Amino acid sequence: MTLLDKLFEIKEDLEAIGLIMTRDFESYFCTPLQAVIFAHSGTDGIHYCIVKNDKELHESPVYIVSPSMSDNYVELVGRNLVDFLSLVVKCKDAVTLECISYTSEI
Repeated sequence: MTLLDKLFEIKEDLEAIGLIMTRDFESYFCTPLQAVIFAHSGTDGIHYCIVKNDKELHESPVYIVSPSMSDNYVELVGRNLVDFLSLVVKCKDAVTLECISYTSEI
């Protein structure tokens, strides 16, 4: 069983941190090609996807897609699924990661 499969098993608990797990979320015009959408936020079409690289799916980068952010539709939010989940837990809410697009560097 993969890590992603395990997340789908505990999906109710993940909603508390802004991850609504889904296997059938429709992609948007700005969703990367070959993306595997695994969750959404429930608002504004924001969704989370893995874009498979040469490695296994759970080792591929995770992106947040925000169709309403015209300058930055897609942002990298994790080197892999574990990295992404660590960041979500640290931030206490997945939707917080959308702010990456318009937060200036310090």
